Amino acid sequence: MTCRGREVFIRSEPAQVLWKKKTTLGVDVGEFALKVCRLENPSRCSVSQRELVPERTSLEQQLPSNAALNELLLTMAGGSGSKDVRLNLSVADHALSAGYLEISKGSSKELEVSVPAAVGREIPHNLGELDLFTLPVPALRDSSKLGVFFMGTPKAGVAAQRARFAEMKWEVQAVEPALLALVRGITRNKPAQDESLWGAIACGFRTTTLTLFKGAHPYFSRSFRMGGGDFTYAFQMGEQISWSAAEERKRSYQVSSRDFQVEPFVQKWCREVQRSLTFGIQKVPEVTPKSLVLTGGTALWKGLDDRLSEVLAMPVQREGWTQLKPSEGGSDKDVVFFDLALGLVSRT
Repeated sequence: MTCRGREVFIRSEPAQVLWKKKTTLGVDVGEFALKVCRLENPSRCSVSQRELVPERTSLEQQLPSNAALNELLLTMAGGSGSKDVRLNLSVADHALSAGYLEISKGSSKELEVSVPAAVGREIPHNLGELDLFTLPVPALRDSSKLGVFFMGTPKAGVAAQRARFAEMKWEVQAVEPALLALVRGITRNKPAQDESLWGAIACGFRTTTLTLFKGAHPYFSRSFRMGGGDFTYAFQMGEQISWSAAEERKRSYQVSSRDFQVEPFVQKWCREVQRSLTFGIQKVPEVTPKSLVLTGGTALWKGLDDRLSEVLAMPVQREGWTQLKPSEGGSDKDVVFFDLALGLVSRT
């Protein structure tokens, strides 16, 4: 569920002196909100969220200009100027290719050749047009081989995101796929899973992503274009009301009500989640999950976790703070908004 125009928490700090180490921020620029996360220590972080289009009238509302985004980010940086911080950013996963493979082990130089070659056989894209990101994971089928979870995103998207913020005079430390940051954020906030099999469903404003894990390691992921904004749109069209009124209507709605105006959207979303889960199990049966975690802003929609549990016939639990806690002023519910920003700021 979205959270209209609400700042969760961020604490202003005095301007940094020249010799003080720069602050790193994880910045999630979504289609609904701008989210910022800063780690204060290994177990506590400060988080902030602001709506990007406060006077939204439709699902396809145009996002703000660079100037407006820059002003908002300066405010959310807690008084720190763009020269005092560095940013970790992500790019949307609409054109992302991701998957799991096993390859023969080798030296670093050999892997620089063999990994891209293996990925190239798995995806229908020209590797020369992609930035390739890989995570080493334990091999599932042949322990003598190297397990790799790969993500390939168009170079143009990575370059455009970096250039956008450089134009606003921000120091960009890294740009990576949203999926990579999401995986890191979800696992960063969870206790050690040992060898447990589980999945995470991240439902945001426009996109939902299902990822399957064994322990702390991802092995499958699929995204589809449907999320909380589509449910708000259903209320807006069904009742012929304003976008803001539809948002209020959604917040008070209980999914188990099965209202005819929004129920077809809920059923379609559940079918896409089920389809993604079925495909993931077919693709990597070794990570068939025993339970699922529901995260993303839409996770706060009343009864959505229960509906998914009913449809998928397995336990579904809304995510909460575990290994990390928000700084004073944060809410236990807020973690669902910040997995991606948390993953970005936790980047090593």
